[in-house]
Formats: sequence, C-alpha cells, structure tokens
Amino acid sequence: MVPSNVNLHLAGNVAVYWGQNAAANSPESHDSHQERLAFYCDEATIDVIDIAFITGITPVTVNFANADRSKIEEDIKSCQEKGKTILISMGGGSPALTNWNSISGAEKSAQLIWDMFGPMPSEKIERPFGSAVVDGFDFDFESAINYLPAFAGKLRHLMDAATEKKFLLSATPQCVNPDVNLGPTLDAVPFDMVQIQFYNNPCGVDKFQQSVLSQPDFNFAVWDEWAQKSKNPKVKVLMGIPASMAAGVGYTGGPTLKAALDWTKMYRSFGGVMMWDMAQLYANKNFLQEVVNDLDSDSQPPPSQSPSSTSTGTATALSSPLNVGRWQPLRGQRVMDLAVVYGNEVAKLFNSPPWNPDVRDVDVIWPESRYTVQYTPLPTAALSALISWSSTSTGSLTTTMFLKFPTSHGQGNDRNQVHISTRIRFNFNAEFSVEVTI
Repeated sequence: MVPSNVNLHLAGNVAVYWGQNAAANSPESHDSHQERLAFYCDEATIDVIDIAFITGITPVTVNFANADRSKIEEDIKSCQEKGKTILISMGGGSPALTNWNSISGAEKSAQLIWDMFGPMPSEKIERPFGSAVVDGFDFDFESAINYLPAFAGKLRHLMDAATEKKFLLSATPQCVNPDVNLGPTLDAVPFDMVQIQFYNNPCGVDKFQQSVLSQPDFNFAVWDEWAQKSKNPKVKVLMGIPASMAAGVGYTGGPTLKAALDWTKMYRSFGGVMMWDMAQLYANKNFLQEVVNDLDSDSQPPPSQSPSSTSTGTATALSSPLNVGRWQPLRGQRVMDLAVVYGNEVAKLFNSPPWNPDVRDVDVIWPESRYTVQYTPLPTAALSALISWSSTSTGSLTTTMFLKFPTSHGQGNDRNQVHISTRIRFNFNAEFSVEVTI
C-alpha cells in the first residue's frame, strides 16, 4: 500500500476540493471545466483531495457535478497509488442533508456511510465508488443537524477500529469560532484536521494586517487555542482560502497571502492550506505554485544584531551536521527539529549536556509580555566561553544567543559564525524555534 502524501506532523500540506466544478458558473473562468479526478493527481504538490459532496444521508445521495461517476472508482485507486489522500466530504450547501430523531439513528447512519465508502463490508451493499476505499471523511455541514456528535463519534470509533489503514476525520467549519453548526461536534469528537473557511466571513484571511502581531480580525490564533484544548491536541488546522476571485469572498494572494502564511506558521497547529475548489484553482493560472512557494518559504525573521567577530575557548572543527550554509527548512519541516539536531550537536563538541529550553517567570505568553529564557542544565565551561546571550526581551519576542567559533576552519570569521535565534511563539503554549546561519 502506497503511503499518502499528507503528513499531519508537518505544516506544508495542500488540500483542494474536487467535485463541484465551481468554475462552470463563474464569468471569470467560464472557459474552464472540471477534469476527471485522476487528471489532478498528477500534480505533485497536492496532498489531499476532498471529493465533494455527499448531499444526503437519509437516504444517501451524492452530487459530483459534471464528473463521470463510473470513472471515480478507478481514479481514486490511481490517485492513492500516487500517494494522494482522498477524503469524501459530506454537506456543502445542501440544506436538508438529514435530521436524526435519536442517537441510535445517527449511529446507524454512520455505520451506513462507513459501509458505503470505507472498507468493503461482508454484506453486499450499494457503494458509489465500488471497491475503492476512501482515506477518510470530511464534515462540511453548513446547517444545523440534530445528534451530529453521535454520528461523528460512531464514525470515529469505526475508523479507529479499522486495521486496513489509518483513516482521517476532517471538518471544514466557518472561521467564526465556535462554528454554529459544527462547534459542538468539534468539541466532542477527536478530529485529525480542520480545514477552516477563512473566506466569506469577517474573520477571513483578507482581513490579515501585515506587520501587526496581534491580529484583531483574522482569527487563526483562536483556532490554534481551540486545537490545543480539543479532544485531539495534535489536530492540524489548515487555512482555507478561495482558489480564485470567483471562488469566494475574500480572495487573497501576493504579499498579503504570504505574510498571512508566514504568521500562521508560528502556530503549533498549523498544517497547511486548503483551497476551494479544483476547477477554480486551475482556472487561476500559477496560483497553486504561488501557494506552494509561500508554504516552502523561510519565514524566520532576520537577526536583530550581528554576532561578535571574536571568540575564545577551545573548539574542534565543526562536525558535518553543522556545515549547512544558510539553513532552509524543508517543506513543512518544524524548526524545532533543528534545535534538537544542531543544538545538541554543538553541545556534544564540548561534552556539554543536552540543552533544555524553558520559560520562566511567566505562565502565559502574550504579545508585549516580559519573559526570561533559560537553558538548563547550564553548558559546560568550554561551551560557555563561546556563548554570549541576552536572556530577556520585550516586544520583539526574540532572545538571541551566538555561538562564536574560531577562525581556524579556513573560511574567515563571517563564514564560520553560527547564529542561533530562539523565538517564543506568543500563544498559550510557548514554543521555541531555531534559525541557523553559517
């Protein structure tokens, strides 16, 4: 079985909805149309495709616009062979999806959806995608539904009990928090990811203000706080955006989108970008690559000062993991990885114990808070001789520490100084990131 592209440990995932051919009714893109699913799976930068939609549950009905349903089974299998994660999405704008009268009714429907789209059941049942098995389920309910938490809870139980593969549970709420339709379900059931609709709302990405630490309207921080307190604290939050001007109110690109993505990357829960929808995306030439480039970009702030050009102490030549030149994070790579690998590599050069960054004198990190950063246990004397640091800061949310290596490596001071900047992310869970420049 080919593993899926989506990696919920990383922050650079790209998800796109397919199935509604949204460009067909848009004057700006009337010449574009939705291709079959397999066509889009040749695009290496797309990780997740949400098939839209299951439009009714009692009874089960589906709508995939102009798509040839007879080919979707084949296409799902082809996409999965190429590493794509395929979700089936329920809801959309369907006003009368279902309305259960009891918990047992909701749970019975969850079993039916599982049998129709999950692993092949032992009993014969009509399956819209034949023998193809989706990788998970997405909730895009945009109207109130009784007993939805019970439906989601039963589906989660069936997914967790499956042995064939790991299934994902996703939701796509509006950015207003709590979401009026999905809020109780999001609080009651563990989700693997949420694809927040930061458009068509006053909290959308178009409200992002550049060079402002505390965003008054764009509320990704609110969703990050929800994520940390949810039934699954490791849930990933994808920033949902329109794929074109015609795809939704609040389309944003260029410097504003890049700045917003750089800002959201600071949050532990950030998992990437979701776009609505595929037909609109392909009608908007080069936008997919723009989003991918923004996700891949090094968003770390530049050093606030220059390292000292002199140093003392005894040091051996840098070990190979430190000879990295200008470090650039891989797509979705957490910079905390660098703290562990490179920070401890430096410590080993001087027989120093591993570094354990910690925050003192403050319980909750807020913008403009005063805080103290400490590394415990303290470095050995040999390593201390090569370290200068400032341990407090206000406003900048940055504490810098410099490792100064001798010039005996043959490249001169400027090429051999390693700058490590420890930045605290101003949310409820203080976290450290590290930037290295040689």
